[in-house]
Amino acid sequence: MSNMISERAIMELVQKYAVSPAGRKKIREKTGWVYSEHPERDLIAYGEKMKIVLLKHIVPLIHSITADDIIVQPPQMINGVWGIKLAFRKGSLRRKSLIYDELSRGINNIVLLFAKGYHASMQVEGMWNVGSAENPNYIHVKSRQDRPANSFLLDAVKEFNATEGGGIATALLLGEYKKASETN
Repeated sequence: MSNMISERAIMELVQKYAVSPAGRKKIREKTGWVYSEHPERDLIAYGEKMKIVLLKHIVPLIHSITADDIIVQPPQMINGVWGIKLAFRKGSLRRKSLIYDELSRGINNIVLLFAKGYHASMQVEGMWNVGSAENPNYIHVKSRQDRPANSFLLDAVKEFNATEGGGIATALLLGEYKKASETN
């Protein structure tokens, strides 16, 4: 009968080595990375950096999006890999229509609208509040009939991965945001 070692026992040995001074030194020499016993805190810091990069790319197009609209969610381990998601605050992407009637629903996701682009069958006009709920300031505006797709989401991901990610954290677009950016 041969001696066998379980995967769990191997992982425990690797963990012990990684936290030792010799292990930390070897990890830094081989990878340039610093071993962290608390990757959750590091991930939150990377999430906050991605939030700043994302805002930098969104705000020039969609002036109404603020830092409070983007939420850095708690880190999770999925399939053995730590990850963190950025999400938009509920309701922050919805915009009312300029047409005030029961049929006009507005849009549910202004970010996807700008990412995908659109062609409307007609131009609409109406009054838009550029002030606040407490101090309304309505101006007359006309909608655009066409808006080309925009790569701002993909540009934010590329910038983060090239600079802020430092070769350690990698940003990805998921779901509808990934689909919308694949055409850009």
